[in-house]
Amino acid sequence: MTTGAGALSDNWQTAPCGLGILDAQGVVRRANAIFCLWMGVAESEFAGRTFSDCLTVGGRIFFQTHVLPLVRIQGSVAEVKLDLCSLKAGVLPMLVNLRLREDGGMAVALFMAKDRVSYERELLRTRRQAEDALAEQIRAQRALDSAEQSLRLALETARVGIWRVDRDGVRRFSDSMALLLGEAQPSAVDEAHFLACLQPDDRSVERALIRLQPLPERGQIRRVYRVRGVDGVERVLEACGQALFDEGGEFLEMLGVVYDVTDLTRRGAEAEDRALLAEQMIGIVSHDLRNPLMAISAGLGFFTHLSLTDRQRRIHEHMHAAVQRALRLIRDLLDFTAARLGAGIRIDRRRVDIHELLEQALCELRLSFPDQPLVGSFQGPREFVIDPDRLVQLLGNLVANAVRYGAVGQPVRITAKTGMDLELTVHNEGVPIPALQQARLFDAMVQSSTHHKTEGVGLGLFIVRAIARAHGGDVSVHSAEETGTRFTATFVDDVNDRPSDTVRD
Repeated sequence: MTTGAGALSDNWQTAPCGLGILDAQGVVRRANAIFCLWMGVAESEFAGRTFSDCLTVGGRIFFQTHVLPLVRIQGSVAEVKLDLCSLKAGVLPMLVNLRLREDGGMAVALFMAKDRVSYERELLRTRRQAEDALAEQIRAQRALDSAEQSLRLALETARVGIWRVDRDGVRRFSDSMALLLGEAQPSAVDEAHFLACLQPDDRSVERALIRLQPLPERGQIRRVYRVRGVDGVERVLEACGQALFDEGGEFLEMLGVVYDVTDLTRRGAEAEDRALLAEQMIGIVSHDLRNPLMAISAGLGFFTHLSLTDRQRRIHEHMHAAVQRALRLIRDLLDFTAARLGAGIRIDRRRVDIHELLEQALCELRLSFPDQPLVGSFQGPREFVIDPDRLVQLLGNLVANAVRYGAVGQPVRITAKTGMDLELTVHNEGVPIPALQQARLFDAMVQSSTHHKTEGVGLGLFIVRAIARAHGGDVSVHSAEETGTRFTATFVDDVNDRPSDTVRD
């Protein structure tokens, strides 16, 4: 074994830590190779430098104010973290041990703390993350508790119940379900309690449904129940549910809600009854009014063979026009009632000469609208299978609409193209129909707002669409400032030449 001063010197230089000797003033008198390597200087360059000069500004203050007084009191201090200011490597974190020597100086040992500092920083970062996650979890739990309380209050106020069915077919209800079954306060409701309140017919169906074998299509359930609550009140409840599945498509559970639709069901039934009664009254009154008006029209026809004064002739013409307008209104009301309430608008198809039929219809319309030019253009084969009376009625409604809302004195153009189908177009100039109104123009009781004239009750275009659809076609409108307003009705040719057909709007 090597002994003596040489061995001590070897151990000093090869020690795996930085070693140094300081005098009473803290000046570095000796430094081993590791200490010099960390500082980036030779041992001779330590001459006159104090140990505090090797530290950062913050480390220097801490060393002078805390470490040195503690060493002088205790005689030593261990594992003090100080940052060494290296000329080559920058700031190096160190753990420093100091011991007081008999001559008043100090022995110092330095250990590199880079890995330890990184480890401590990672621990701190992980701790902060854990604390932040815990704080977030606490906030989320508080928010969840608040949401559950709000949901519970909302369910009780809105009288909505929540239910769930597990994969074994066991159903559970929220306490708010008790309110829908006539209880005064929310309370626990089990399957037996719920089924006992259902009407017998619904009860048997419900038992089978909750077994969920097989599952409903798309995993959705919607049911309406009739219940008699514990308070004796009959209610109508609607339940809807959605099945939940795992990633493999296996059924997990079904979640759903139940709400009271008693008032909504009652109001809906009342509204339907009122609408049905109104449509029935329209049909009855229209039918009963047609006979006396026909008698008046026939009586007015008798006066056409008499010699009348100019004043009598004008009165006769006004009376005749009023009766014809009333008859057209009644016809529209009867067609409306048939389309909405009865078996539908009836059509009687037969093979006709379209060109001749439309030309004759235009001649009659020119007599009704003498101040408005009506220009007809017909293309394609002449024969077509259609209900001629309904076609004339449709054309009359479209022309009357064009005359009523079109530009005064500007021609109304009627074009017809036949082929596999018949396309009938009525075009007029004038103020365009607003885009938002075009979508509802063919609904019943809707009139254009582009003109101040308002004759009729807004059934003309509704009847036009019903006639077109009865023939397998439809009607559309295009209206713009540059191109005017164009109504286009299409009719599908009946290749089988069927004697009759009906359609309901």
